Amino acid sequence: MKNIFKYSLALLTVILGFASCDSEKDENYQAASISGSQVFFANGLQTKYEISPDANSFAVTISRGATSGALSVPLKVTQSEGSIFTVPSTANFADGEKEASITITYDPAKIVYGDYATINIEVADASLTTPYGLSSYQFSAGVTAWVDYGKGYYREDIISTWYSLGHPVYDVVIQKNTVKDGFYRIVNPYGATYAKAIAEALGGDDWADYYDYDNDYFMEIDASDPNAVYVMGSATGATVDPASGMISYSSIVAYYLSKGQALADIKAAHPEYFGTLKDGIITMPASSMLISEENYNGGDWYVAAKNGLFAVALPGSVIADYSLDVTYVGRYTSAENVDYARLEFTFGPDVESVKYALVAPDGDVDATAAGIQDGSVEAAEISASGTAEVAYGASGKYTLVAVVYAGGEAVGVEAFTFKLQSSGDTAETWTATYVGTYVYGAQSFNQDGSLFFDQVYTDEGLTLYQSDSNPNRYRIAPLWSDSNEVGLVFEMDDNGAITVEGVETGIVDDTYGMICVTDINTYLDMTEMTSYYEEGVFYFNLAYHVEAGAFAYVQDTFTLTGYASAPAKAAKKFTVKKGAKRSAKRAIAKKHVRKQHILKLQREKASLR
Repeated sequence: MKNIFKYSLALLTVILGFASCDSEKDENYQAASISGSQVFFANGLQTKYEISPDANSFAVTISRGATSGALSVPLKVTQSEGSIFTVPSTANFADGEKEASITITYDPAKIVYGDYATINIEVADASLTTPYGLSSYQFSAGVTAWVDYGKGYYREDIISTWYSLGHPVYDVVIQKNTVKDGFYRIVNPYGATYAKAIAEALGGDDWADYYDYDNDYFMEIDASDPNAVYVMGSATGATVDPASGMISYSSIVAYYLSKGQALADIKAAHPEYFGTLKDGIITMPASSMLISEENYNGGDWYVAAKNGLFAVALPGSVIADYSLDVTYVGRYTSAENVDYARLEFTFGPDVESVKYALVAPDGDVDATAAGIQDGSVEAAEISASGTAEVAYGASGKYTLVAVVYAGGEAVGVEAFTFKLQSSGDTAETWTATYVGTYVYGAQSFNQDGSLFFDQVYTDEGLTLYQSDSNPNRYRIAPLWSDSNEVGLVFEMDDNGAITVEGVETGIVDDTYGMICVTDINTYLDMTEMTSYYEEGVFYFNLAYHVEAGAFAYVQDTFTLTGYASAPAKAAKKFTVKKGAKRSAKRAIAKKHVRKQHILKLQREKASLR
């Protein structure tokens, strides 16, 4: 990617170089050609004037070729109907002056905020004009409807849908609309503060790589009905992945409005997509926003803000931080042989207490959350950040349901899923069945479909084991390194569909910790990338990931080349590729995973009608 930018910069330099030469030639030619009283409007005059309610005039500039003698130039003026501006009928040059000012006056009492008049001024005497300059000049003038309201706060929950950058709360400049009551906008909500967060998360050192500082971007919010708030669509100015391009957002309500649907109809059909303005805080419900990247799948829209943490605090208000994080830090077994999961609770600064209960693999998470709040479900309570222990039974996936409290009221519900192992489990035993060759990155791709690995790594002479207790459970070992004797553990149903979940590779990144693999369908909660077995080859569509997100999405393969033991001992009969030979030579791929961005692409394409 750096080479691409380097060549682009070189090309840009050449273009600018040519432009500079041409520009210099034009200016010399124009200067040499203008003579006499040839009058013109210079190129580069501004096309929009912001006038002030505290003034009553502004000036535009007109130029001429020769400067000797005074000159009065008649002007033809065309304006928008109802314009408050008065433009003089002549422009007057004093002797020796190359430029003259055309003073345009107005009555500040007649200013209508947000209303811009179009004005065209033309040199009325064609004999005074020049073919080398503009004889007319068109511009607009008025006062913006937006005025500074003060400092507020913004909590990000849109870009975090795809990129693991957290939910930072930071101060922003908020403006209000003087024409439409209840309309607000944030000035550059993804500017320097958020660009810094992107740079730090991705290990960069130049904030400008992630934000367009040459332009202003506004997040406009219609809170005219405080019970039916929505966010207008806009580009953010922010780019996390250069290949995917700039990120844009829109509320689903604004998307429907852009397609011609009436606001009243949207309110009636989809009240769940509207936010609220309460006590100076604007919030949007979970999954009521959309996100897109200009170069990703043609700029398609995807559901965003799934955490329901989007919030804007208007001046004078602050966003409470009710965040909660719970991590599993180990197992404790009591003298009575009861297993306890040791959990680390981290409170946001405004959390006062948390009530929690562990839900068994077949339990009802929603019912548990409701029961904790109404008292029908027994729950433990913790009143500050720290460690707590929760008893559990057999091995499996458990969900900790945590209800967050502040001011004596429930202010949020969080759910954390952990895979817990019982101390009473007997060690799993395996039977070696086949040997084969493992290929890392037979196909490997970034989020935009481009190649991830520049070469393929192979690992020959690996063994396929089958679980003695579960005939649908297998592992390939050793894998990733000689020290990882467990290898790739997976389950395969009778149709050949494969599931891989949270398998540790044994490779630890210095910054992000243990690298794990999970099949893409499970990792991204989708169905289009099923891993499978077919005609002697296992196709593993895997996400290589850490806790912060995914490094890459890869198709690894394992091809059977022979038997590891007598065929009669194999519980499942696989087809061995004809002509394949067993080899003892092993080529361990020590650098099969390369760090790109720390991305977690949980992309759910919006289904909007």
